[in-house]
Amino acid sequence: MSAFPAKLAGGATLKLEHSADELVCRLLNLDPRLQLALLDSCGESESGGRYLIAGVQPYETITECGGVVTRQFTGRTEAEVLSQTVLDALDHRLREGVGSTKRTKWAGGCIATLSYEFGRRFELPRNRESSVEVEPEAELAFFDALIIHDYSTGESYVAGERPGRLSEIRELVSNSPGDREAKP
Repeated sequence: MSAFPAKLAGGATLKLEHSADELVCRLLNLDPRLQLALLDSCGESESGGRYLIAGVQPYETITECGGVVTRQFTGRTEAEVLSQTVLDALDHRLREGVGSTKRTKWAGGCIATLSYEFGRRFELPRNRESSVEVEPEAELAFFDALIIHDYSTGESYVAGERPGRLSEIRELVSNSPGDREAKP
């Protein structure tokens, strides 16, 4: 048994019976509307990489595109325009606890995607190149559960606070095709 579930104080875990390769295939074959966010170290031990972490169906996203920061909640059609930067929004969420409730300290997570254009903001002006931006410079996706594979133990889990949600995500992943040739 992995020590990993014990690290999730207050959270719950549900074991997945998939190898890392099969898990990646199943995740990549999910319907794109589920908004998969996938971070994979590929078990690269020299760099300290150990985990694959993924989220599907974020309950909230904060996106910056063209200098405009918006927040979108799942199930709502209208996005809210925020008067703060995406980094200020992230700072605020970290102070309040990402996905936390009064009952637990851990209830989900955030996977952030930052573009090269976003990073260029922090370069000296002489190093900046202008570009036409068509994709978001930054996106913060908040999940109430995460899919995690530990390369050092070979074990995979769905982790979060609500057991019903964990079962729902396990079914979603398990019912997705596990081969490289399948398309959603």
